Parts: sequence; C-alpha cells; structure tokens
Amino acid sequence: MSQRQVENLIEPGPKRVIALIEDVEPLPGSWRDPATGKSVEDESRKYTVIVGSEKIGELRAVLERAANSFDQDEVLFVVQGMDQTVKRDPRKSFLKGDPVGG
Repeated sequence: MSQRQVENLIEPGPKRVIALIEDVEPLPGSWRDPATGKSVEDESRKYTVIVGSEKIGELRAVLERAANSFDQDEVLFVVQGMDQTVKRDPRKSFLKGDPVGG
C-alpha cells in the first residue's frame, strides 16, 4: 500500500501527517489466541507514522477502524516508546472505502 493509498483511507478534512513509512517486507510476528492461550505465528506489516502529539487520538481512531476493516482482534501501536493497543469493535466504523462498511 502506497502513502497515497493510506492517506485515502483517512476521513476527509485537515491532516497533519509528518511522515508515513511502510516497511516493504512482512515481519515475523505472533499473537496469543485468547481461545486457546497459545501463541500463533504469522506475518505482520509495520508502518511508521509520525504525527504531532495532538493527533494521537485521531491516529487511534483510524487504527480502530483499521482493526475492523482488516478483521484484526488487536492493533499494536507505540507512542513515545510505550506499547498501546486498539481492539476490534464492531460498534465502531470501518475505513473509508471498505466494502463492508465504508
């Protein structure tokens, strides 16, 4: 997904994204299946988004919609070195253009 494609997923209005970088290669990763408690190996994508601190709430909102659109139970993001997660929530919307809800 290119920078333009990612920007198009965000709702219209003023944006102040300083930088968006997608690592080209998938990264090895794992997650814990809550049903079994076992670790599941998979591939992940890493995106680095640099925004002002006043935009972190908006980034969280985009990631909440992304979790729904990409059918992810959780999305990890790091703010100033601290891990945070957003969880899929069917009561929240989807990314713009998602055939299911956008």
